[in-house]
Amino acid sequence: MEERIDRRYIFAARTLTEFDLRPFCSDYLDGGYRRDHIALSRVELSPGRAVAECIMHEYYTPPDGTYHLTVPIVFLAVANLAIIYAHVENGLDCKTEEVFLRSISLICKRTVEKTSGIGIELKLQHRRSVPDGLYYKGSISVEAGAFEGSASFLFPLRKA
Repeated sequence: MEERIDRRYIFAARTLTEFDLRPFCSDYLDGGYRRDHIALSRVELSPGRAVAECIMHEYYTPPDGTYHLTVPIVFLAVANLAIIYAHVENGLDCKTEEVFLRSISLICKRTVEKTSGIGIELKLQHRRSVPDGLYYKGSISVEAGAFEGSASFLFPLRKA
C-alpha cells in the first residue's frame, strides 16, 4: 500500500547555507555538550551487575534555563561503568586494557533534571569467551527507567 503524504507539510525544495542554518542549530550540539562533565561518585559491583551513582560536576544550561541529562552523557557514564566492571571482575586493581564498546542503544522515556545522585544500573546477562577476550552484553537503566537500553562490549585478554 502506498503511503499518503499530507501535502500541507510539503515545501519548495531549496538549499540552505551555513548562514541560513544558524537559526535552526542547537547551541548544545554546536559545542554546549563540551561543558558537561559526568563522574561516577559511587559504584556497587556484584556478579552480573554494576550500579553507579553519578554527579554532574559541570553542565550546560540551555536558553530555557532548565538542565536535562542527555543521551551522549549517559553513554559516557555507561562506558566508564563497563570499564570498571570488566576490570574488577577479571581481578585487576586498575585500568590496564581498553574496553571496546560494540553496541549501545538508549531510549529516553523521561527527562532527568537532577545533577547529583543520578542512578545508573548495568545488568550483564551474557558473558562469553571469544578469541580476543570476553564479550559482555547487558541492559541499562538510568534513574529507574527514565533512560533504558542495552550495550555490549569486549574486554581483551592478554595472551600469555
